[in-house]
Amino acid sequence: MCQTPNKQLQQTVVGRRVRAASDPFHCAHAARWTRNRAAAELRRLGVTPSVRRPEFMSILCSLYRLTEQQSKNLLVFPEAVSDLLGYAPPPTKSSFLSRIFGKSRNDEPSPRRKLDPVVESETLELNQAWHILHYLLSGSDAEGEWPSAFIMSGGHKIGPDLGYGPARLLNTELSKEVADFLSAPSRQALNAAYVAQDIQAAKIYWQVASEPNERQRQIEELWSMVQDMRTYFDRTAQAGSSILVHIY
Repeated sequence: MCQTPNKQLQQTVVGRRVRAASDPFHCAHAARWTRNRAAAELRRLGVTPSVRRPEFMSILCSLYRLTEQQSKNLLVFPEAVSDLLGYAPPPTKSSFLSRIFGKSRNDEPSPRRKLDPVVESETLELNQAWHILHYLLSGSDAEGEWPSAFIMSGGHKIGPDLGYGPARLLNTELSKEVADFLSAPSRQALNAAYVAQDIQAAKIYWQVASEPNERQRQIEELWSMVQDMRTYFDRTAQAGSSILVHIY
C-alpha cells in the first residue's frame, strides 16, 4: 500500500486515464505546483500546449516500450501514434443524410484503430517527477546534451502535437545509448544535485521539501525511479526494442 503523503508531498493523480504502474511509480509523489505555473514554464522553454485541459490536471510523462514491428508500423502510420498511447478514437460524425432520415450514431460503425495500444506491462510512468528527473540527470531545465536529456529531447518526433508537442521515438540504438548512460548515475551524485535553491532558480516543475527528513524521503523516491528507469532501458536494449516518450 502507498504511504500517506506528508505535508510537502502529494500523490500523483492521473486524470486522463488510469494505468497500472510498477510499485515505486504507483506510490510516486509530486510537488504542489499548480498546472498554470507548470504550463507557463513549458511555454518559457518553447513548448506551447495546443490542447486546453482542466486546471486540476497535471503535466505528466510516460515511456512506452515498442517491439520492432510496432516501431515499423508507427513509422508507416505516424498519425496513429494516439492508438499506441491508448487514446480513444474520436466518435464517428453523423452524415447529413443520416440526420435527415433519423439514422442513429449507434447504427454507424465505430472507427477502427490502426495500431493496438501498448500493454501496461510495457509502460513506465514518470508522472509528475519527469522534470526533476530530467534536471537531475542532465543539469538542464530544458533540452540538453544527449543522452542525459533523453526525457525532453532526442529521437524522432512522431505524429501530431498531442498537447505538449509530438511523442518522440527513441530507436533501438538510441535506447541502448540511454541504457548505457543510466548505468553511471549514483545515489551520491543525485543527492549532491538535489539543492533546493538551484532547483527553484531553474524553475523546475517540482518543489523540494523544506524539512530534512522529508527531503531525504524525496531523494529516496527519486533514486528508486532512476533505478527503475535503468532496469526499463536495460531490458529494452536487451530485447532490441524502441521507446516512445510522451509528455502530456
